[in-house]
Amino acid sequence: MVSSMVVFAWAGLVIFNIFLIGIIFWASASSWIFGLILNVVYMACLLCLALYVENSLLADEKDRDEENLDDPANSWGGDKEEIKKLIKQINEVIYMLFVLSLGTVGITLSINLGCNFDGLGDLFNGDDLPVKCIQQMARKISVGILFVSCAPVLVASFMIYTFKFSVPSMFLTFYLGLCMLVTSLFIAVETDVAEIDASINVFLKWWLMVTGALMVAIQSYLSLSRRLFLNVRGWTAFTAGLPYFVGACWVLGIFTDWWGWLPWIVLNCICIVPLLFLGFALGEVVYSSLGAIGLVLDAINAAWRFGNYISDTNFFFPFYISYRVFMSPVHRGGGCEQEGR
Repeated sequence: MVSSMVVFAWAGLVIFNIFLIGIIFWASASSWIFGLILNVVYMACLLCLALYVENSLLADEKDRDEENLDDPANSWGGDKEEIKKLIKQINEVIYMLFVLSLGTVGITLSINLGCNFDGLGDLFNGDDLPVKCIQQMARKISVGILFVSCAPVLVASFMIYTFKFSVPSMFLTFYLGLCMLVTSLFIAVETDVAEIDASINVFLKWWLMVTGALMVAIQSYLSLSRRLFLNVRGWTAFTAGLPYFVGACWVLGIFTDWWGWLPWIVLNCICIVPLLFLGFALGEVVYSSLGAIGLVLDAINAAWRFGNYISDTNFFFPFYISYRVFMSPVHRGGGCEQEGR
């Protein structure tokens, strides 16, 4: 019964938050101010809910300490411990959504205020080029995101992890805030506006791959040395493994060059097989799942290659010859058997 409760609790949490986020996006499409207000309300509700759940858990632990644990009637059963663990995990996700919504508020303010050309000065006086306008607007937005979004996300992640009993989901939000920080700095210092999309593309894919590889190595070492708690290992593995997997696929061009042989061979050697090995060696479900996703991509790629090879007209004749060579003895044996009968 507890397993069913776990499934329904997580499903309800995901569906309810997707519904609320959809309403916020719909409101933002019609009026960014209205969407911003809803986002702030959503953020405040998440924070209040997280604090309420945390205080309830602390009150239950305090009541448990005051009880006589020697009395079986007052002892907690396994089901109640499982429910308490589930509530803690849900509260970790609520804290994560709160920090992400905090960053979304900053991004919304920076983009909508930065796109206001009136705040850029006399850029359309005939002496300046439109490229200069775009460059200054991009820098204005990136600087706004840097101070209004990245800084609050990093500070909130650090404060919640430090003062709220080590909420492990803050590893993910801190890394996302760090990614936004370096991206904003890159855009702010980029001088070539015409090539900014290509530059960000190259920068982000190498950033994800290198930082992901470093985090996977550090997380694996700390797990082997037993310096990570069990509730922290899952979030750190997810924070490290997902950027490394996405970054490796991005750098090798898996998303753009599906038919190249060499990228797939390199991807299996440096990413898929190592993640599977780490998943089995460390007992990390996240690494095993990412490696399994890589194997599924391998299977899909192999199936498409084989399907295209079969559909090729040049494949029919050698296939027919092979069929006749290997199946003729079988047909002859079947005919002789029928004649014998």
